[in-house]
Amino acid sequence: MTASIPGSTIDADEPAEANHPKLVTPAAVYLASEDAPNGRIIQAAGGKFASDMIFANKGVDLGLDVGWEDISDNSDAILDIDSASLKTTFWKD
Repeated sequence: MTASIPGSTIDADEPAEANHPKLVTPAAVYLASEDAPNGRIIQAAGGKFASDMIFANKGVDLGLDVGWEDISDNSDAILDIDSASLKTTFWKD
């Protein structure tokens, strides 16, 4: 994709060895496997791999008729990180 940026000197047909897509493929395959963790991001570049974690707080249910004022009025609870824990599902009650 960066090869398509005007002025780029990257050759998409002959990528540099350290930037070859095959170096991130193992992480993509792992994330598509049954062993893949939830709530984690794997960074991959040049044969190096690391993990980021996603944390979430309990959240606030503002119902289906929510407006920006509701977000503003509840921002302290929505943004509270004191109750945050490692997120392993899309939503925890």
